[in-house]
Amino acid sequence: MSEIKPLDEKIVQAKSDKLEKVLHRISVAFLDESGIQRTAKELEDIYSDEYRQMYSALYPILRDIREDQTDDGRIDCLLQNIEAIRFHIRDTMSPEYQGNAHYEEWLYGRLLKLSDHLSLEVQRMVDRENLISELEETKNIANTLDRKVRATRNKIARLQTESVVILGVFATIVIAFSGGVTILGAALGEMPEADPYKLTFTVLLCSIVLFNIAAYLMERMVKMVSNLNESRSSQNQEGWKARFKAFFRRKFQYWHVILFNVLMFTILLIDIWLWVNSGSIIT
Repeated sequence: MSEIKPLDEKIVQAKSDKLEKVLHRISVAFLDESGIQRTAKELEDIYSDEYRQMYSALYPILRDIREDQTDDGRIDCLLQNIEAIRFHIRDTMSPEYQGNAHYEEWLYGRLLKLSDHLSLEVQRMVDRENLISELEETKNIANTLDRKVRATRNKIARLQTESVVILGVFATIVIAFSGGVTILGAALGEMPEADPYKLTFTVLLCSIVLFNIAAYLMERMVKMVSNLNESRSSQNQEGWKARFKAFFRRKFQYWHVILFNVLMFTILLIDIWLWVNSGSIIT
């Protein structure tokens, strides 16, 4: 058996370039009978002289075909044309074949290997694209979950702070009321026979003090909770109407507190005036 001499590198490169052009061409459209016969002759010329294609070069060729395609049919078109050429070569090897073209068995083996390696590379490309798609989907899900976890964590932190603030201020209000009621009860208990004007003055004064302490603590609690719940972002309000509404809301949101104090001080002044006129304030 004679030794097979390796082909010259220039010849190998020329055959590889020709094979790449053939693969690109037969990926554009399905071949008819004449196209199958012409391409089979080209492949016979390429694979002559013991030429072996570089299987590592098949993936870049398929990748270029897939990137150049305007639809998803060029890869399928390429594989079907290769199969059609292989079946044509197989048919010419049959004794019943009546055509003029006849091919050797070695060419059928080369086309069989080429078809098999192309199918494997296509499957690798599909698996790789599916894997990339699944990774992107998993990444998006992970990012969404991460945002939800952060938002939930911030809500829990705000809820803990709000609970501490509310409980603290509420406890302060309770203590202030109980202390004020205790002081008021002790003061009233020491003057059972006091002048009614003096008694009214004491009750009104204690009521004003306790009410304003409670109102102040409640206002602080509402403001703390509001600051915790609201995200402080810059809000640009333009126009005199928006500024007037903000001023009115800020200045007159405690009108009921002001009204109560005006009413209580009015009654207190009337009580002092009656007390002075009665002459008992001097005794």
